Amino acid sequence: MLAATFMLAGMTISTNLASRRRLEQNACDLERSRQAAEAANEAKSRFLAMMSHELRTPLNGILGMAHALSAADLPAPQGDYVRTVIRSGDSLLAVLNDILDHSKIEAGKLEVALAPFDLPELAEQACDLWREGARAKGLLLDLDVAPACRSG
Repeated sequence: MLAATFMLAGMTISTNLASRRRLEQNACDLERSRQAAEAANEAKSRFLAMMSHELRTPLNGILGMAHALSAADLPAPQGDYVRTVIRSGDSLLAVLNDILDHSKIEAGKLEVALAPFDLPELAEQACDLWREGARAKGLLLDLDVAPACRSG
């Protein structure tokens, strides 16, 4: 009976030690996985920041040429097209800036600044970006802003 008790105690201790080793191994695996995920996230953030900077350079060239064109005395349809190119470029530049801001947020380096803006003008610009596509589909895209909502 004593031998059976010692055998049972030995098996219990052995089982507990094996369980502890498995738990320690799982904890190590979990820590390695966490470190790998953090490294992948950091690499993604660096890539997005680098690509945003790389895309901004040619976009600034496009916007510069579009602004130069807008200064010329263009007929109405071409002038409208150039203004749409500028607004679209500005929108794309804003997206790239948002990506850079996201990278700054992840790095804990974002500084927030409040800035006034004209909501009706922003809504009109958004409609202008989609108006030609709607017209090509036979649709009318229009925006009606109450005079009381307009500034100035």
